[in-house]
Amino acid sequence: MFLEVALRRRRIVKAIMRIHTDVNVFEILRELAADTYALLQRCSALAGTTWRVFVVGGLVRDALLGQVNRDIDIVVLEDAEGYARYLSDHLPGKLTVHEQFQTASIDVEGTVLDVVQARREIYAFPGALPKVFVSSLEDDLRRRDFTANSLAAILNDAGFGELAECGGYEDLQAGLVRIWHERSFTDDPTRIFRAVKYAVRCAWRLTADTEEALRNAVAAEALHTVSPARIGREIRLILREKQAVSCWDMLQKLGVASALGLPDGCWELVRERMLRAQEHTSEQHPLGVPLSEQERFQLFLNLLLSDCPEKAALQWLERWQFLAHEKEAYKRSRRAVSLQRTVQDNQRGRAERAYELVKIDAVSLLTLWYCSADAQASGLIAEYFEKWRALVPLVDGRFLLSLGINPGPLYKKILRLSWIAQAEGIISTHEEARAMILQQSGAAALLPLRSCPHTR
Repeated sequence: MFLEVALRRRRIVKAIMRIHTDVNVFEILRELAADTYALLQRCSALAGTTWRVFVVGGLVRDALLGQVNRDIDIVVLEDAEGYARYLSDHLPGKLTVHEQFQTASIDVEGTVLDVVQARREIYAFPGALPKVFVSSLEDDLRRRDFTANSLAAILNDAGFGELAECGGYEDLQAGLVRIWHERSFTDDPTRIFRAVKYAVRCAWRLTADTEEALRNAVAAEALHTVSPARIGREIRLILREKQAVSCWDMLQKLGVASALGLPDGCWELVRERMLRAQEHTSEQHPLGVPLSEQERFQLFLNLLLSDCPEKAALQWLERWQFLAHEKEAYKRSRRAVSLQRTVQDNQRGRAERAYELVKIDAVSLLTLWYCSADAQASGLIAEYFEKWRALVPLVDGRFLLSLGINPGPLYKKILRLSWIAQAEGIISTHEEARAMILQQSGAAALLPLRSCPHTR
């Protein structure tokens, strides 16, 4: 059962506003996240009959999909700031008000409530940030990127949790990514990336009108109407997706990757490398290397650019305003990949070749591992992670000083030979290391016989 209220029609979506009395979003949420449900009950009680309030967006969408989303976005039909301040007075949280955007946020013990005034938006020109005007729930839902995200649940006590929408529910059930109007991607080109993310993440498909509008926006160079920093942020978010390879496949298919000016390289080769990394990092990595979210992102960025000329790749990173530490990490990965011939050189011992990997960070080593087409080289890198990466050298600069050897060119040679000997099991104590160094240096008679701090 639902109450229907006539709304004006738009070009792509011709729908009416519906209140589904038989679909209660919050009852579904109570089974998924009881703590979030309890907080919404409190917000409802505080609204009373003074404010008309709705929960909108991702929390509603994900609850209907049986997923947990604790991002609470509340739309208020009148005096959003007043409601936010009233919430802040009665909830244990810090209030932040953004008067310019008619929004406020309250951090309630780690859960953020975003409170906004119901609004409509007008884009003065393609890619511009929108001008905001107070409006209705209908306009607030229709200003959003896709119909399946344009869902609301009544937060007031009367109708608490009932679904309110104007076409998005059917698209959610059908698994469709649909824009509201033909200029959606031109108004905000970052929606191109979000369309791809939703299509891949939720196994949805773009409607014909939506795909046509997306391709038209790309062909019209809409991506160049927004700041490079915003595009760079969207690229980062794509590479952080669990199915990043499928996202990039879709960007390739839609012509977005080409429009981004990605330097020439063999996508099939890069795709194979990224796919292996994606399969590995989704669970425990076969080399036993735990990766943080940032490290996983950096690995995918390194692999995405692994078949491009380094100079062109760095220019691309600069163009989309990637951060300095991300560019430096990419350069380190290229230096690591340049060692492929060294680790493949069977004329040298395994430990001797492994020593070349000692000062390379884990993400760069993994980049080398995925880029290496040689089984022996890959095996050596795996062996290094398994046997030698955690090796604590017996010999360091302090130890050499204790032997009376001053810093100089000899240091580097001794440190290398000592590490290799330790890795091969030739030495295992400081006494054995000292004896080997004296023998290798050919200066046993000149070195003091005092004991060093490591052996006391």
